[in-house]
Amino acid sequence: MHDKILNFRNIADIKVDSGVIKPHLFYRGGPFFNLNDETIHTLQHDLKIKTVIDFRDSHELKLQPNHQDGFHIIRLNVLGDRKRGFINPDKLIEHVNFIGSKMWMNLLYRNMVLSKRSQNAFRQYFEILLNNQDPIYTHCSAGKDRTGLASALFLKMLGASDADIMTEYLLTNTLSKVSIDKRLENLNQKKKLKQRDIDMIHAYAGVYPEYLETAFNTIQKKYGSFENYFDKVLGMNTQRISQLKEIYIESR
Repeated sequence: MHDKILNFRNIADIKVDSGVIKPHLFYRGGPFFNLNDETIHTLQHDLKIKTVIDFRDSHELKLQPNHQDGFHIIRLNVLGDRKRGFINPDKLIEHVNFIGSKMWMNLLYRNMVLSKRSQNAFRQYFEILLNNQDPIYTHCSAGKDRTGLASALFLKMLGASDADIMTEYLLTNTLSKVSIDKRLENLNQKKKLKQRDIDMIHAYAGVYPEYLETAFNTIQKKYGSFENYFDKVLGMNTQRISQLKEIYIESR
């Protein structure tokens, strides 16, 4: 599966307050784009994924449309439709350095916490999770930033430790390594890359602890606590979080 869908994985068996996260319920990764029949059969019949949450904008949808037959696809545009589309790191290597690219990514994570559009999208997202009993799949373009933050918030609600949340978040770098290495190889054939170019690509195409830390620190600074953020911003009070735990946690 990992070689067919970018950054694909099941979040499961992570220790939380009252047990572990149930297997085969919460999946994350990249889009269901250009899949063969075998992969589609595995997703639908073996993993029994029915609902797909797509965090992408209209520009991304045109570039890599999801396979739709047999799936209930729900669009929740986290970042909005930007007129110029996504920043392509492959075209920025002459203009942006490693520090600048990481600063941009930190700003992205901060904005995903504070922007009304992102808040509304994540609020709807957790409403879907709360009313779901079947395997569900969450994705964006690379399954790392919008999906990464949503997954981290999900784990935080369920009571996972910050260390386990970060470990799961950083798994993206392992699962995306082949894709990133291929991108670097293709770019290097066009122009000999300097180390600054390679570092910049990694800053955009991978994830770093400080990205998620920026989001979490923004939550603490702006809202005082995760509990307050979950309740006031995402509509997930203590009672609703308890209901979420009943769905996604099993005793062990």
